[in-house]
Amino acid sequence: MKKAEKGEAGYILYERFRRTVRTAVLLLIPLAALIAAALYFGTRKNAVTVIAMVGMIPACMSVVSVIMMFTIRPVAAQRLARIRERAGSLTMAYELYFTNYDKNVLADALAICGKYVVVLSDFRSPDRNEAAKHLTNLLRAAGFSAEVNGMGDEEKFLERLDSLNAHASTLRQGMKRRNDERYPEEDPEQQMLHVLRSAAL
Repeated sequence: MKKAEKGEAGYILYERFRRTVRTAVLLLIPLAALIAAALYFGTRKNAVTVIAMVGMIPACMSVVSVIMMFTIRPVAAQRLARIRERAGSLTMAYELYFTNYDKNVLADALAICGKYVVVLSDFRSPDRNEAAKHLTNLLRAAGFSAEVNGMGDEEKFLERLDSLNAHASTLRQGMKRRNDERYPEEDPEQQMLHVLRSAAL
């Protein structure tokens, strides 16, 4: 399984694999200790049993994270290919799952050009719009002037990518790097992406 960082295509499939393996290991360690102690002492009534039971807590928490990753679908390969073909010079991210107090939204793709952020998501319009407001507030709280637009129609999203690419030099004028140790990236768009990636699961 090829490693994929948050914001890269393939992240969801990689995280499913990684978290499943981690969960299996976390379950096997206390289970092995429990069985070994029962065989050695001839009874389950021993201190190792208590330690093994406590050791199940991280494993159970890990099971929850695995279930969560399997409820999120990865971006389809055909859709990914179409988006990459039109991405051009834009700062792109894929498969970012955003949550706030009320709504959770998966961004199949996200493009940044200047202060404009465009998100492709198949979620219902109210959820998508709520997520766009949430991301706008996140970026502005981090000190970035940003306008986030959520879209559900892939063709319109691709047309928007074309438009952003056509006017990229103009849209990027006046963009300055923030001198903030929290965002070590040199490019201001990469700094904005850093904030969004940090906010995603």
